Amino acid sequence: MNSHSPLTKKEKLFFILYLLFFFVTALVLALFQPADNNPPLFSNPPDEHARILIPEFIALHGYLPTGLEDEVIIPGYGFSYGLTPYLPFVIMGYAMRIVYLLGGSALSLIYTARFVNVCFGTVMAAVVFFLGRRIFSNKKYAMAFSVSVMFLPEHLFVHSYVNTESMCFLGIAILLLGLVSLYQGGADIKNTLTISAGLSIIISSYYNAYGYIISAFLLFIAYFISFTSSEKEGAGKKLSIDHKSMFKYGFMIFGIVLATSGWWFIRNIILFNGDIFGMRIRDALFHAANPESWNSYRNSGYTIMEMLKLNPDYFPVVLKTFFASLGSVSIFCNDFYYIIYELIYLTGLILSLSFAISSIVKRKCGASGFKPVFFHINMLFCILMPAFLHMYYVYVVEFQRQGRYLLPMLIPLVYYVIKGYWRLENKKFKNSALNRLIKAVPCIITVWVFIAIVWMVFKVALPVYLSDPVWNHIPLTI
Repeated sequence: MNSHSPLTKKEKLFFILYLLFFFVTALVLALFQPADNNPPLFSNPPDEHARILIPEFIALHGYLPTGLEDEVIIPGYGFSYGLTPYLPFVIMGYAMRIVYLLGGSALSLIYTARFVNVCFGTVMAAVVFFLGRRIFSNKKYAMAFSVSVMFLPEHLFVHSYVNTESMCFLGIAILLLGLVSLYQGGADIKNTLTISAGLSIIISSYYNAYGYIISAFLLFIAYFISFTSSEKEGAGKKLSIDHKSMFKYGFMIFGIVLATSGWWFIRNIILFNGDIFGMRIRDALFHAANPESWNSYRNSGYTIMEMLKLNPDYFPVVLKTFFASLGSVSIFCNDFYYIIYELIYLTGLILSLSFAISSIVKRKCGASGFKPVFFHINMLFCILMPAFLHMYYVYVVEFQRQGRYLLPMLIPLVYYVIKGYWRLENKKFKNSALNRLIKAVPCIITVWVFIAIVWMVFKVALPVYLSDPVWNHIPLTI
């Protein structure tokens, strides 16, 4: 399949139904989830009551908070989400302000904020679809990839409530589409703008995804590096760099990103005495409000291994909450559900790794293979970085076993999962029945993902939400 070829009628139909199903499913969650803490179930989305303080402030006042106003400080914590990048909240806030000025109720403001993320998710679904067409020449695997990314229950859940991750994940998809397009089609204005848009969104929304910024920089530089044959006999390959194009498009990306996201860091420098990321003041405010409660494992004198030994269920819980855990890490499915997901991912990753090792053993990676290998190294970095940051957070700051913090790794992770099955199909076996079964794997995965999301949302979560509907707790006036 040529990624530049127009969509066939079947692809257009699938694309429309795929987007529509995502939009409807995310909207159902957005409309029926509670918006406050309701013990003992705590079925509200995680931290939404604290995050929505920022867009609410913008809706009521019409300007951005510094993050130090009493109205946005999280009770009991002493700081606010206004101290970290919040471009998504700005968009939500001004959308909410329009509804507020038109006389909308408090409930309608919450729905407006959630709807913004539903829209971000739907746009991301479209981007991931076209990314899948670029990285998989086989339609079945392109479809399995896009569906597996967008309909992972935990990922879809993120696009249904107030947070900054939803827009950030859209930015990751846009950035990866731009980078893949760069390597496949060359440097041009379109790919430059795509990369710039992805970087700006990531920078302005979520620190945990900043690993992609490093990888984007390295991959952009590497694209303009080439190896040419030396004129001297036996001298091997000579490294050359297309400086002119690299600086032309590099400065274009830098200028766009600086103009669209640099304002945030300039603002922090001015407001917080040079604290460019706002992290020092956030920690200081937390310490001031909770002088006795900063009892992380590191501060208590434990090593990381001792922390894990004291919590033997850490990895199983993180894994389950990466696949599907709605509410405030409170709504789960049965164990069989997670076993199927774990088997699909583990098998795909083992296959992908096995074929990669086999390729390395069979042939040496020469100069011509530099760029593909370097691209994969960077994607591996983008998978490992969120895991490292999560482990650092639970050890140094607060022990939270929530797999949703690992979701920035989702797109490259799913790529390697699906690629493992794709490589297996290309390896022909003597048993024809086995070959047919292998060919059916991407369709089986796609069907499972659809069954799993319907099961989790409509069978497991929705009955919980309907037993205590959102409108029972939100006043009709502001």
